[in-house]
Amino acid sequence: MTGAAAAVSGCVTNPVTGQSQLMLISQSGEIALDRESSPKQFSADYGAMQDAAVTSYVAGVGQGLTAHAHRKDMPYSFRPVNAVYCNAYAFPGGSIAVTRGMLAELEDESQLAALLSHEVAHVNYRHTAQQMTKGLLAELAIAGAGVYLGSRDKDRYAEIVTMLGGLGATMYLAKYSRAHEREADRTGMDYMAAAGYDPGGMVDLMKLLVKLSEGKDGGAVSTLFATHPMSTERLNTASFRLATAYPPDPNRKRNRDAFQAGVGPVLSHREPIRRMCRGEEALGKEKPAEARALIEEGLRGMPDDYAGLLLLARVAQAQDRQSEAEELARRAASVYPQEAQSRAVLAQSLYAQKRYDTALAALHQYDQMLPGDPTVPFYAGLCHERMGNRQAATQSYARFLNLAGTNTDAPPVQHAVGRLRAWGVIAP
Repeated sequence: MTGAAAAVSGCVTNPVTGQSQLMLISQSGEIALDRESSPKQFSADYGAMQDAAVTSYVAGVGQGLTAHAHRKDMPYSFRPVNAVYCNAYAFPGGSIAVTRGMLAELEDESQLAALLSHEVAHVNYRHTAQQMTKGLLAELAIAGAGVYLGSRDKDRYAEIVTMLGGLGATMYLAKYSRAHEREADRTGMDYMAAAGYDPGGMVDLMKLLVKLSEGKDGGAVSTLFATHPMSTERLNTASFRLATAYPPDPNRKRNRDAFQAGVGPVLSHREPIRRMCRGEEALGKEKPAEARALIEEGLRGMPDDYAGLLLLARVAQAQDRQSEAEELARRAASVYPQEAQSRAVLAQSLYAQKRYDTALAALHQYDQMLPGDPTVPFYAGLCHERMGNRQAATQSYARFLNLAGTNTDAPPVQHAVGRLRAWGVIAP
């Protein structure tokens, strides 16, 4: 990711605080990093919602906030994504997303404005660039794609596809500190108030986040709190600021009716989304039977839901029901043909069935739709290797190592390097 960013050496003035600070990433570098990484994260979250009205509504609320931001020249964009877990996030160039799972938990427009203004504030403070300068960006590259390679029989490569990480599941999110969260809370509240919203919406959002954080113990949906540390201190600080910095104003807007209308399709499926969210969490805790029951229950309320179909496909993979996973992936592709995740899941299920030619075709489709995922050439290398195409496997593994970087402890890297050494391509 850092390769996309233009580095500048020295101190710059923070747009919000006015203070000088060391920053190794330029504004153009932030935008380049955003353009490279945000599409992959949006796809990992099953793509932008296909409902144009919901997308337009969320984007309208977001753009209304940017008029009051410190960095008005950033190319902001706002989109709801299909993921059923609860989260919102921002990339450094201003690309901001909120998941359906999060939208389903909100009650009015002031809470949505609080959520989006918090993310806008992260962009304005340049928090991701600060984390990159400190070397703390939380990129989970090639997550778990080959965890079995070093420990299982070498002929059991199909085990790889049962991992929750891997093809299409890489995450590209900055992990913020508690200090960064406090800054984004405070300035986000200022932005939403300047846009005419009741800043009490930020307090209500904090109450919701505290509630959501209770009982989370490391499941798949804990991403929100891994990247956005939550505490009662944040809630108390927001409550204090509301009481001391913002005099009561009856003209401040909550816009409950507008919110209910704007995201109506999400709210009407609140319970199925929640069940799928719980199912995804169960899958993350390696409880596939429980995950299946919850996701199937959610799909009864939304039979053609793209994210739900692919979540169930991942459950089928975990249960080694690969033909079912293939069928679900193909069905998801017919529901949302321009989104890439279905091809990633399809490629994995085909590979597990030893249908290497068709797996390669699905990999090619995925790579065409969403280029730059380092796990694509890794899986391609595995396919070619199993087919006995050593030259093609060599080229794929070399491309993978070029994209994956120098993390020699990662099992996929070890496997690729081991093969290239065994074949005499690189020195022992």
